[in-house]
Amino acid sequence: MKKIPFIAFCCAVLLVSPGCNSHKSKKLIVLQPLGNFPVKETRLIRNGLLKIYNVDIIIAKSIPLPAIAYYQPMDRYSADGLIDFLSGKKGGAYTIIGLTDRDVFTRKGVNKYWGIMGLGTLNAEASIVSTKRLHGGKETESELVKLGAHELGHNFGLPHCINQTCIMADAEGHNNFYRETGLCESCRKLLVAQGAIVYRQ
Repeated sequence: MKKIPFIAFCCAVLLVSPGCNSHKSKKLIVLQPLGNFPVKETRLIRNGLLKIYNVDIIIAKSIPLPAIAYYQPMDRYSADGLIDFLSGKKGGAYTIIGLTDRDVFTRKGVNKYWGIMGLGTLNAEASIVSTKRLHGGKETESELVKLGAHELGHNFGLPHCINQTCIMADAEGHNNFYRETGLCESCRKLLVAQGAIVYRQ
């Protein structure tokens, strides 16, 4: 299916069809470290997501970043290229989330190389999360979990939220994780109503 170029600074909004919904079993999510992405941060994002979503998450063995997605003039990787690469590696999982510490970009309007923190696809086959534009230091842990939760929320059909304290708020070109406290009540209700996941209190 065609990717959706619905990009803010943080990610693309993802939509899934009603046929993907199910209350009967947990969705399987694959975390795919790319290159030298730290093991500690991979485990951190897994543990953080499990505190928010009632899903099964497995960590795959790290694999090299694909050369075909690399744009040498800017020393960045194409998020779209990485997603194409990852899509063929999710197997029977609901979605696969690539994790990288390298800078990534996508097209936004006339800007062909718009730097972003995350990107997803319309059919939720894959998404990419990059730590390059996080603040670093102690803030990185909280920001990384929120970024992963935001992308996964899109994978389950959540649009951007108008509540500025919600994880699903539109970044609007900025790193606004400091003001996000969790999924708002409206987003939690949407997740439960759609049957995509059951939110953990």
